[in-house]
Amino acid sequence: MRYRVVVAGGSVRGVIHEREGKECQDSIFTWRSKDKLEAYVAVSDGAGSYKYSKIGADLSVRLPLDFIRNQINLFLVNPEEMKCMMVDYIQAKLLNTSVNLGISMKELSATLHFVYLKRYRKINKCIIGSLGDGVIIAENEGHISVVAHPEKGEFANETYFLTMDQAKKKMNVCVKEYKGKVGFILLSDGAAESIYIRKTRSCNHKYCSQIFRWCDYYSKRKIEKIIKLNLEDGIFRKVSPDDCSIGVLRTSK
Repeated sequence: MRYRVVVAGGSVRGVIHEREGKECQDSIFTWRSKDKLEAYVAVSDGAGSYKYSKIGADLSVRLPLDFIRNQINLFLVNPEEMKCMMVDYIQAKLLNTSVNLGISMKELSATLHFVYLKRYRKINKCIIGSLGDGVIIAENEGHISVVAHPEKGEFANETYFLTMDQAKKKMNVCVKEYKGKVGFILLSDGAAESIYIRKTRSCNHKYCSQIFRWCDYYSKRKIEKIIKLNLEDGIFRKVSPDDCSIGVLRTSK
C-alpha cells in the first residue's frame, strides 16, 4: 500500500450568529506538501466579544506552519523552547496587523489548535499544539484518545487566546511519534460539545471512528462535503448554538 495522507475540514455558522446576522468566527486551514510526506491542519475560534476576531482566527491558523517547517529539527528536539518562540512570532504578526488596522491587538483574539505531521521513513512524527477550549483527538492503530483537552479561563465561559500575556504559559505543544496508521480530529469548542465528554475527559469513540472511516475511503472534497452536511444538519447543530468546526488529518500507514 502506498503512503497516503489526507487533510480536510469544514466550518458552519452557529444559530446565535445567524440570528445576529454575524459571520462564522471560526477558521480552519489545511495543507499538504507536494510529496505528500508533510501535512498540517489547524482550527481557530475567534473570540465572540471582539469585532475583528475572525481576522485573528484566519491569521492564527496559518502562522504556525511556516514557523514549524523552518524550525522543524529544533522543534523535534526542544518543543517547549520553540513553542515560546512560535508564540512570540505569532503575537508579533498579530500586533503588526492590529497596527495596520488601527485597532487593539485584543480585537484579534482567537484560540488555536493544530497538528503538523512529517513522515520519516516508517514513522509519523507529529507536533501537536493547543491553546483554548477546543479539543484534539488522536487515533493510532485502532486506539482512540484525547491528546488536547479544553482549557477554560479563570471565570466561567472564558478561555485563553493568542493575544493574552499568558499565551506562552497556557499553550501546550508536544511531539509524538506514531508507527502505523494515525489520524487526528480537531474540534472547535462548539463542535466539541457533541463529541467530547467532559465528565470523563474522553470522547465519543463511535462518532470518531466514523469520521476516521470517511478519511480512509473518500477524497478530500467528499470528506469536506460530508463534514459540512453533518455540521449543518446533524447532531452538532442540535447540541450547540455556537459556530462549529472540524479539521481532520489521516494517514494510510
